[in-house]
Amino acid sequence: MTGPVDLPRFDAAPAALPAEELTSSEVGELLSTLTKAFRASQLYQAKNPMYQRFLGAIQDAFRRIWERAPSLRLMVEEQALRWQEQKISVGEGRESFAFLFYKDGIRSLTFLPGFEDEVERFMAAVSRARQIDQSGDDLVTLLWEQEFQCFQYGYVDMLAEGVEMYEAKGTGLETVQPQQIAAQVNAEVQETAAAGEEQSAQPVTEA
Repeated sequence: MTGPVDLPRFDAAPAALPAEELTSSEVGELLSTLTKAFRASQLYQAKNPMYQRFLGAIQDAFRRIWERAPSLRLMVEEQALRWQEQKISVGEGRESFAFLFYKDGIRSLTFLPGFEDEVERFMAAVSRARQIDQSGDDLVTLLWEQEFQCFQYGYVDMLAEGVEMYEAKGTGLETVQPQQIAAQVNAEVQETAAAGEEQSAQPVTEA
C-alpha cells in the first residue's frame, strides 16, 4: 500500500483590489482613452489602422482596470462623469461625452470585466444616438437593443426630473411615473390650501 500522493499545487490568482484602491488619475486616464476611441470611431472606418489602434488602446485600458477592481461605476452629470467624489471632465458643452448620456436621462454607467469585448458596439450605439434627430430612438433604447452583458446603466424618466428618485433593486434607478408626480403635486396643493383655511379661521384680536 502506497502512501498519500502529493498533488501539484497551483497558486490562486490574486484577488482584484477593491474599487477604492483605484485612483482618480487612473479612472481619468481610462475615460480620456475612451473619448479618444469614440472620436476615432466617428472619423475612421472600422478596418482603418488608426481606428484599430485606438480600439486596442481602450481595450487594454479596461483590462488594466480589472486587474485592480471588480467593476467600475460612474455617475453621469451634465458636464462631467463622477467617480466616487471626483468629477472627471470628458469634453465641453454639448460635445461632452457625459452630456450625450445626461440629455437622454442616463444617470449611471457600470462597466464589468469583459466590457472590452463589447466596447466597439457601445461606441457605435452612442455614435448613432448623436447623429439621429429628435424623432429617432434615444440612447436608452439604442443601448437596450444591444443586450450588453458587461455594461449596465441607470436612467430616470425625463418627465420626473427634479423629483426625488429611489434606488431600484439590482442596477439602475427606479422610473417615476407621471401619475406619481401628479399625486405629489396635488398633495402639496391640498396641504397649502388647508394651512390657508386654518389661518383664516383664527380670531382676530383687536388692538
